[in-house]
Amino acid sequence: MAWLRRQFMHPTGWGGRLAGWVMARKNAAINRKAVEVLNPGPGARVLEIGFGPGVAIAELVKRAARVAGIDHSETMVEAAAWRNRDAIRAGRLELVHGSADELPWEAGAFTHALMVNCLYAWSDQAAEILKEIQRVLDDDDGRVLIGVRMTTGEDGMRSPGAGAEAIAGIEVGLRQIGYEEVEVTRHAVGSREMSAICAWRRARAGAGGEKSHIETTIESR
Repeated sequence: MAWLRRQFMHPTGWGGRLAGWVMARKNAAINRKAVEVLNPGPGARVLEIGFGPGVAIAELVKRAARVAGIDHSETMVEAAAWRNRDAIRAGRLELVHGSADELPWEAGAFTHALMVNCLYAWSDQAAEILKEIQRVLDDDDGRVLIGVRMTTGEDGMRSPGAGAEAIAGIEVGLRQIGYEEVEVTRHAVGSREMSAICAWRRARAGAGGEKSHIETTIESR
């Protein structure tokens, strides 16, 4: 069991490929929901942190002008590149093997950033990663969405660090770093629930940046 958990945290070799297959199958609906909530438009430049087998990446390239991603697993980079090979050939997608606390892109390179079920893998580097994401986001309307699976699904699995206390900690951390507006929403996705923490570098016009807006949507896939 410990070996399997390590493969989900940092997939490698044949065990990592198996973990990637499981993640692609079990988390597809949550990834689609996260992209839907982030809602990048046709002109968006989107970065995904910890893209795993590339399911959310596949959704992002349908919507955005430019998509890039970084993952600390070479096995997942290979899997995601295969899944999204047409977008790579077309020059619309860049996938990088590396660490999220040192992003290889210039300041303001992206309008949107996305993380789904992976911040816990870098729990000891969370502050540095959130600062790096802020650095590469557009100064005017850049936003980041952190999607966290909350409840046990049919497969009996639950993401580490997915309790209410962890969600509140991420929200506080985002504000401390300097994001002016943070919104937390909950979304039913089949038998599971996802919390989406969305933060804007600059508060939206007419929005109350000092308050966290929490709502429950009854949507399922």
